[in-house]
Amino acid sequence: MSNEETLIEFPCSFPIKVMGHSGPEIREAIERAIAKKAGTGLPADIQTRPSRTGKYMAYTVTCTYHSKVELDAMYQAFTSIDGVNIVL
Repeated sequence: MSNEETLIEFPCSFPIKVMGHSGPEIREAIERAIAKKAGTGLPADIQTRPSRTGKYMAYTVTCTYHSKVELDAMYQAFTSIDGVNIVL
């Protein structure tokens, strides 16, 4: 499979998990990243789930993507946010 091939059929609604420290800064940064990449469509949903201790927050961000390039760009935008530990 080449770098541009994928098993995902586009356009599609795709959830990305973003996990990091709890606090409004990360959610605001996620919303800014989505707005900056407006070509990916509007977020269908941003769900949050705190860790048992409340120290961390998991965000499930579902957007509509039209290509692998758009999906990869959103992953990159989320991983570059300060305080984000994992993007799945």
